[in-house]
Amino acid sequence: MVCKDAIKAFDMKREARLSEIGEGLLLKHILDTLGDSGDLLLPKGDDAAALEFGGRLVMAVDMFVEKTDKPASMGWRYAGYKAVAAVLSDIAAKGAEPRYLLTSLGLRGDMLFGEFEELWSGILECSRDYGVRVLGGDLSETGEVVVDVTCIGVGGNLIPRGGARVGELVAVTGAFGDTGAALHALLNNIEAEEDILMRFLKPRTRLREGRALAETGLVSACIDSSDGLAASLYHIAEASNVAIVVHKLPVSGKAGEYAEEHNLDLKELVLYSGEEYELVFTFSRDGVDRVREALEKVGCGLYVIGEVAEGRGVYLVDEEGGVEDIRFKGFEHFRA
Repeated sequence: MVCKDAIKAFDMKREARLSEIGEGLLLKHILDTLGDSGDLLLPKGDDAAALEFGGRLVMAVDMFVEKTDKPASMGWRYAGYKAVAAVLSDIAAKGAEPRYLLTSLGLRGDMLFGEFEELWSGILECSRDYGVRVLGGDLSETGEVVVDVTCIGVGGNLIPRGGARVGELVAVTGAFGDTGAALHALLNNIEAEEDILMRFLKPRTRLREGRALAETGLVSACIDSSDGLAASLYHIAEASNVAIVVHKLPVSGKAGEYAEEHNLDLKELVLYSGEEYELVFTFSRDGVDRVREALEKVGCGLYVIGEVAEGRGVYLVDEEGGVEDIRFKGFEHFRA
């Protein structure tokens, strides 16, 4: 049996390493933060979570890895928050409602307990912000920190990524470029506006917008922009066997100012930064007013950026009417 005095002692030692604390005390600390079992059919800490359920089950999983996803200057609280926001964004793109999370943690033995507390508090903060409940998960020792989050939700009129049809419009839920500017600032220790930094560190997830779009019945394809705008457009085009022609890039004014000040390519920031967690979607032309109204009801604007065309690929029409290929580029694991 775990000694309560030992738990209290280590609770006070934020500088203690996890290798000193051990799995038992760490699990006890986690379980203490989850509240009572409520409507669960099995108590917290059991081998599985069980609950009554009816309807369409929607599930998504996302993994946050220290080496590839966490800049050195990013605090652990923001890392935890972002790990949850990423999987919620996938649920948002399907027009579904998230309900529960299962969170598996791979932690370094030399990680400080205070760092772990920050990571876990970020996970809980994001779940509370979006009304999602952490049911449990798993814990293991790894060479670097890994946060694997599974989200379980419910949905009605679900939106695929492969339903775009020729002649439809292509739109997004917000401007792009801020996250690229923020990452540039963080990696180079450059001061930047807090609004820009927060777009990267504590991203907004478009859950209400996704449900609003789904409820219109007019949206044929949708994806979140975690891999970047260009990659998202390519994913929709490939899954739908169509081409996408962009007439106007959704440029963030603040990103434009940052790019000019630091001599960065603004188009690169907009197309390839990634991790904006905006929704990229297609819908019928005659539904513009209804889609705009649905988004406005949840406090979001409609940004039409292009159209779906016959063919393959993604293209950009410049101000002179010239057409250029938008090359496929986004973060891809296992590639140099």
